[in-house]
Amino acid sequence: MLIGIETNLAFIISRVLSLKIPCFLSSDRLREDAEMSTFYKTFGYIFHMEVDLYNAGNILFCDELQLKTTNGLSPVSRIAGHFWRFGYVEDVGTSAKFNIITGFVQLSPSKVVVADNSNHCLRIVDRETNRTAPLVGNCTIHGYEDGTQALFNYPWSVFKDIKDPTHILVSEHGNQVVRSINTNTLTVSTLFSFGPSIFWGIAQDPKSGDLYVTYRHSYQIDKYDYLAKEIKAVFQPATNHNEATEPPSLNTAFFEYPIEMTFLLKNMIIGAERKKHRLRVLDLETNTTTTICSGIKGREDGNLTHCELHNPHSVLMVNDSLFVGEATGGIRLVKCKSTSMAWKKKLIDLMEYKIKQML
Repeated sequence: MLIGIETNLAFIISRVLSLKIPCFLSSDRLREDAEMSTFYKTFGYIFHMEVDLYNAGNILFCDELQLKTTNGLSPVSRIAGHFWRFGYVEDVGTSAKFNIITGFVQLSPSKVVVADNSNHCLRIVDRETNRTAPLVGNCTIHGYEDGTQALFNYPWSVFKDIKDPTHILVSEHGNQVVRSINTNTLTVSTLFSFGPSIFWGIAQDPKSGDLYVTYRHSYQIDKYDYLAKEIKAVFQPATNHNEATEPPSLNTAFFEYPIEMTFLLKNMIIGAERKKHRLRVLDLETNTTTTICSGIKGREDGNLTHCELHNPHSVLMVNDSLFVGEATGGIRLVKCKSTSMAWKKKLIDLMEYKIKQML
């Protein structure tokens, strides 16, 4: 029997050593050694961030008028645009001008599509030369037109369509629609709209392709069913809701101006709740939610119960690290202090202790 127990223990230890133990174990359980720290300071709104495909290890981000990249070291590299120069100019590097970059997507390591919000168009940035060029829409002219001569009205977020990688999806404030762009033909079509609501953040389920949507000046989060081609409410809070008595159920949870969202794990979304200065994790499988940070507007780092945020706008998950983009604050980082190996050792020690008790 002893040999059998030792054999099983050796097998279990080998499996544990092959596991990665994330900071985010579930929506209501974060590792207690997870903490928030300041990653990068800036003055502009961090509307969107992605892993930089051109420079391995860097974070690509936009802060209103610039597309920039950083690996946490100073100085940060400006790719295109200049912080104090509004306008519309196609040029190279800091000579190019944007009118509020609210989103972008990397088509390839060297090609970045930028949503130039107040110029009403999508533009492309060549990472090899840092030169900008128009892509779709008539820059500086707003309107609503599909096809190859498309017009946009305050495009906001842009990202690759998981269900069809030859297309990118764009949410628009002015036209209150989500549109699809064929990147081969540059043909634009309308995917869906939702009455007078202004789309803000969108997260796409990596498996089903369903879109989870937040709205400007709203407490509502909806899901666009990709197959059924219809919108369903994820939650819609009661008008007499009292947050002081808020339970953890997703059906009765209260979100105040959620913006960008991203999937952490399967069936788990994290979103930036701008007006409440905090993050919220939504577990779609257990129908529960939990809060990260105190909800107090500020710059305090530290554990995830007492940390403070300043109008969080964007979120990015990279391996076991969560980056949070703020308004006039910069980028914050949620990371576990201990390595996965340290936590694996704790599990192994616990199993060995239990085995000894059995003998």
